[in-house]
Amino acid sequence: MSKGNKKGKGGRPKQTAAQKAAAKLSRATPNMRVVERQDRFRPFHGDSSIGHEMSCAGRLMLVGAFDGLDATPEEILSALLAYSHGYWGNYGDCLPQMSDYQREVKGGNDNAEEDENGRVKDPRGEWFRDYDLKLRDCGHATVQAIHNITVDTHWFPDEDAVWAARIVNSRILDKRLEFRKAGRPLDGLTICGELATDSDWAMLDLARSGAMALAHGKVFRRAA
Repeated sequence: MSKGNKKGKGGRPKQTAAQKAAAKLSRATPNMRVVERQDRFRPFHGDSSIGHEMSCAGRLMLVGAFDGLDATPEEILSALLAYSHGYWGNYGDCLPQMSDYQREVKGGNDNAEEDENGRVKDPRGEWFRDYDLKLRDCGHATVQAIHNITVDTHWFPDEDAVWAARIVNSRILDKRLEFRKAGRPLDGLTICGELATDSDWAMLDLARSGAMALAHGKVFRRAA
């Protein structure tokens, strides 16, 4: 048996030093898709943008979609992410396959704390219901706009609501024009798809109103 064919544990071929070095380098190499996304949004806030570009709501925040409100953009983003996590924390287990799994495999929770009426306490659920009411008081259209950029994209953070993607493209175009006038390089400021239409900006207005309701409890009532 040659040196290159020596077996390790479990009968697998042992890695050579060169193979180990290549594997280590591969693990250390950043995901190019992630790097490209970071580069796309870095011109707006520099390195402080890193991490915020990982969600639809975060990308909107970075391009200034939540500027000019009574709450800071960071407060707005925090409220939107809290809503998204709260929604799936409250409703995620309501899917049929999940409830069947809990009932048949995990069984009931014998340690669940009950209130004076014998009902299982659900502080997280009660918090979210109160939080959700602030948004629902804004009207159905506002709820839909918020869900588009939080709930609907929660499990697919690389994806944007269609109208939100067009908003981002338009904001990036504005930044490109600003950089071009200043003679600065346009590296990373890529436009992926179409630009925003009037209806997209209207959706953003709804999302801004809903985000304010969540961030500060300021409810802007609209027709359902």
